[in-house]
Amino acid sequence: MSGRPCFGHRLWGDPEVTFDNATVPTKARRQTSRMGALRDPAQEQQIIDYYLYNSDMVAETIAVLSGAVKEITRREKAVGVFYGYTLQLCGEQRQQNAGHLALAQVLACPDVDFVCSPTSYAFRQLGGEGTSGFYAIFYFGAILAAVSLTAVILLVKEPAALKTRRVQRLQDRRTRESTRATIRRYRNVFTLPILAFILIAFTSHYAMGAWDVVWSLYLAHHGASKTYISMTWIAFAAPMLFSFAGGMLADRYSRFWLLAVGFGLSSFAWMFYGLSTNLVALLVVNVLEGFAIAFSYPAKQAFLIQVSPPRWFGMVTGVESTSMQLAGLLGSLTAPLMYAHIAGRVLTLAGLLALAGLLVAAPVLYKAWNRLKETGGLPDQAELERLADGARPVLAAEPPHGPD
Repeated sequence: MSGRPCFGHRLWGDPEVTFDNATVPTKARRQTSRMGALRDPAQEQQIIDYYLYNSDMVAETIAVLSGAVKEITRREKAVGVFYGYTLQLCGEQRQQNAGHLALAQVLACPDVDFVCSPTSYAFRQLGGEGTSGFYAIFYFGAILAAVSLTAVILLVKEPAALKTRRVQRLQDRRTRESTRATIRRYRNVFTLPILAFILIAFTSHYAMGAWDVVWSLYLAHHGASKTYISMTWIAFAAPMLFSFAGGMLADRYSRFWLLAVGFGLSSFAWMFYGLSTNLVALLVVNVLEGFAIAFSYPAKQAFLIQVSPPRWFGMVTGVESTSMQLAGLLGSLTAPLMYAHIAGRVLTLAGLLALAGLLVAAPVLYKAWNRLKETGGLPDQAELERLADGARPVLAAEPPHGPD
């Protein structure tokens, strides 16, 4: 068969490949996949053949050594092997590279009496020790949440005026206002600008939910180290520490344009993540998106308050927050399903969804911003404090209406 063209033209797409010159795929090719954890035979058959051959060699070695042990011990000893780590290595590049893909051959070997798999490397101490380190982050988060809740209970007090208004609301409910009046009241709350903000919150946080689930997996499939993956999270989060500067910009410049530019850049960043495999470029875009969020989110929240009825600030922000959490949940649930078919391009799809939501909402918010400018917007801080001091007796005496 020497020199004869083999499977190269038929399966590998290269007519020059023969049994004599066939080579091992390069490390770069083995660490890159067009379909995430899966391989496309039309483009990656050489890599598939290499990994199957590697697993066959491991299984054959196990069979030979197990047979030798059986022969030496006159088949009086049980023989077991550590093999079949299909769950321990799930989602890692090592799953294909470790030689554990010939489990059927090992299970069919008459000289192997038992297989131990998977034994997690995180919990291998005697007596099951080692789990404490794994769960430490959850213990820390639970303790921190408990401390925060305790501080809120002890230090945050309800203002007397709000307490009076809450009591009045309970009395109002007892009067059982008509359903039509209730619908009319909430229709006045959820105006087009507020619905536009809810749309932006939903579409942008769907991308965030998808990113939370598949980002680390996507990078690992492209050969990124765990150190690099952690650096991307830091690069994305660290610029958000400058959100206070974003708030200062929102007090001086157009909140609409800060919102539109920031969320637009974020949408394009999502799309870029799913299209690029350049690790340096991905890290740079992580930083840029972090800054985009830092200067756009304070503007968004301030703008939302400006277009919301003062009496319903809490409800409006609560509904917007609910839409964010719902979208993040949907992104976390659906992204893995799509990732199995389109790999990292699920992030591009999420970016397109975020951009679509922004494009639909932008005209409505632009008109709302222009109306605020024409009417003078909100008063400055000194004026707000003066109005609040003068309104407290009224609020306490005539709840729950206030200066709507």
